[in-house]
Amino acid sequence: MNTPWLTLDFWSALMLMTVGVGVFVCALLVLRPRLARTPSLCLAGLIGIACWMNLDFIAMISGYYAKFPIIFHSTPLFFLMGPLYYGFAWSLAGRRIRPLPALAHALPAILFAANMAPHYLGLPGGEITRHYVYPIGGYWVMGVHLAQTAIYVLVSYRVIGAFRGRLLQTTAHAGIDSIGLLKKLTLGLLLFLIATLGGMLHMMFGGTHITAFEYVMAATLNVIAILAAWSVWSEPLPQQSIGGESGVDLPTEGRADNGSRASYARSGLGAVEKEALAGTIRAAMRDDRLYLNPDLRLGDLAAAVGSTPNHVSQVLNQDYGLNFFDFVNEYRVEEVKRRLAGGPGELTILGIALDSGFTSKSSFNRIFKKHAGKTPSAWMAEHVPSQ
Repeated sequence: MNTPWLTLDFWSALMLMTVGVGVFVCALLVLRPRLARTPSLCLAGLIGIACWMNLDFIAMISGYYAKFPIIFHSTPLFFLMGPLYYGFAWSLAGRRIRPLPALAHALPAILFAANMAPHYLGLPGGEITRHYVYPIGGYWVMGVHLAQTAIYVLVSYRVIGAFRGRLLQTTAHAGIDSIGLLKKLTLGLLLFLIATLGGMLHMMFGGTHITAFEYVMAATLNVIAILAAWSVWSEPLPQQSIGGESGVDLPTEGRADNGSRASYARSGLGAVEKEALAGTIRAAMRDDRLYLNPDLRLGDLAAAVGSTPNHVSQVLNQDYGLNFFDFVNEYRVEEVKRRLAGGPGELTILGIALDSGFTSKSSFNRIFKKHAGKTPSAWMAEHVPSQ
């Protein structure tokens, strides 16, 4: 009887599923890039490495790792996961990745690959660590990898948070929702890495080995990377929204608060001028219905009222207590409510939402509930007479 090529148990099947989904998402990122090229490639590289990690563990479970150790031993690639996620966050925020700093971030992976050179040259037999230039145990390698990745993810979380805060002040595109979800996923990834590192340390110093622990780690890393990719691929920001307004000094927090006063301390806008500008902004939004433009930016509103982006942002933050994103979407929600109250027409609720400046059903539902306190359907049931 022939030995089956691959024996599948629960863990193998789970990891094969994540690999399959990962390959599909990688193909979307590369072949149908809705993001800019650099963040797409960084994410595709990250997911590719996570898929390879899962294949590594499948090879161990099936026994093929012992037959083809050179093919499956991809440990140096693990040290690229953190830099790739950071590169994704950095380039997503509109910042350029330069070759020399990128090479420095890849240095741990390069050094570890050099350390494993004898192994890759195909020295026969024995423990793999015997063929390292400097022998390092498996748990130590994985522990260092998790710690390094956690540090990069923490820095990426700060970059994404600052990027989202600036977008909330300068654009009203609903794609900001995807950046908010990405921020939450990044925080989840960070917490998972910290918890996993704790479990790894327990196995290192406790003398116990929990095989399933490693499998859960590999599969979960891949799933989170896939969700992060999908969150920004499904509703990407237009490229003109990335990078903020040129020459504008804005608060980086997503919400307007008293802290924003320090950001505008030198704006030169007095109380009388602020009051007049506030009225002009309201009139422009009401009469010209600028909010119908889904890609409306702070600079567009400033040009329409004959002011500067910094002064307009100051009025929105200090007089209305709103960032630009919430200010514009408040008008969009009122537009939808007005049209829904007029009774059924040719357009569906989603059609009216898209016609009012929203860009997707999910962002519309979330923003409508935030401003109206209930879902669109619930609001209609309460305010629109049944026909």
